[in-house]
Amino acid sequence: DDIRQLDKDGKIKSQIYDVPLYNQGNYKLCWAFCWVMIEETGKEIKKTQAEAEARAIEVAKEKNGDNWNDGAFSNHLSVSISCADDLYLEMMNGKPLIAYYYNGLNHDNPNVNAHEIVVTGVVMAPGHETLVMSNNPWGEKNIQSYSEFSEIPGDTSTPRMKWTMTYTPF
Repeated sequence: DDIRQLDKDGKIKSQIYDVPLYNQGNYKLCWAFCWVMIEETGKEIKKTQAEAEARAIEVAKEKNGDNWNDGAFSNHLSVSISCADDLYLEMMNGKPLIAYYYNGLNHDNPNVNAHEIVVTGVVMAPGHETLVMSNNPWGEKNIQSYSEFSEIPGDTSTPRMKWTMTYTPF
């Protein structure tokens, strides 16, 4: 089907949030930067990168104390996503989501890797693959097909990280 005609016919479903992108830099704080991105969602005046960095460190210190730059888990309510429709329905609940990626190794393995990103939007059209928009605290805004969303662009870990869980913020 022609995408323009589907749009005219009102058959395209989408939920897209205005989420700022903040780069975690050399910090191991993807989860805290995701937290800050979601805190800033929809605000007319958003934090600068420096302000977001200060807030992410504050959040990390609240959770991890002296070990604030250690990786952590967002610890939000996990939601079950088994298909693109599930992701769309969860996105309709009023806030972006956090997607958790993990390479499957035991947590005591030195090669274990995990990462969190913010799902900022979903677009669905009959006869076309669902598109998923995300902000990756590695400093990247991504648009991927739902099937590509199972992996993070730019991930060089071995084994590669896979999408394993989705969380609602706060």
